[in-house]
Amino acid sequence: MDKETIYGKVKVVVKNGEYGVTDLDDNVIVPFGKYDWIEGFDFGLSRVRTKGIHNHPESWVPYNCTSQKEYNEQMAEIKEEGRKYEEDRRQHNERYSKWGIINEKGEEVLPVEYDEVWGFMGRGYASTNVEKDGVTRKVYFDVRHNRPTQITQRSGYVRDYYDDDYESDSYDDYGSNYGEYAGSYAQDVEGYSDDVIGDAFDGDPEAYWNID
Repeated sequence: MDKETIYGKVKVVVKNGEYGVTDLDDNVIVPFGKYDWIEGFDFGLSRVRTKGIHNHPESWVPYNCTSQKEYNEQMAEIKEEGRKYEEDRRQHNERYSKWGIINEKGEEVLPVEYDEVWGFMGRGYASTNVEKDGVTRKVYFDVRHNRPTQITQRSGYVRDYYDDDYESDSYDDYGSNYGEYAGSYAQDVEGYSDDVIGDAFDGDPEAYWNID
């Protein structure tokens, strides 16, 4: 089914199952089918990937857990599947997707050659992590005039980022950042942010189970 979503001055369009990017007048910026998938834009940037295997098990989250024990068991299974995934990717890398980042002009500001690019859309971080050949590193977005257009190593987390074209309630002062407690039931399943876990749970994500 065809669809389009507006992000500021550009649209991510799916037509006949192929992704592309156009401006608001439907002029094509990124040709349809150039990438197998294009995420929405945030900070003026979007993740893209090529065709291939891409569903990394470690992006899965436990489900229907009623106790910390069940959660831990499912997490152990996910980590084991992740180990198998990584081993197969090392042996058959050509079968796996490559990831990169484009800007609103369709330019590849991070080359599409990475094994993983972590999600950043809607999280309020002007940075993300990338992985290539088993090495993970952090990249930062160059925020200029509220219009980040490329990757740099200079700037960091931007809590008060604001742009009329990219309004988002994900930049609230409270409950706006995630990741420090990744792997815990409270964050991965219930969605509590680092701020909430740090303040309300005194930094102990397992304290979630004591909530009435």
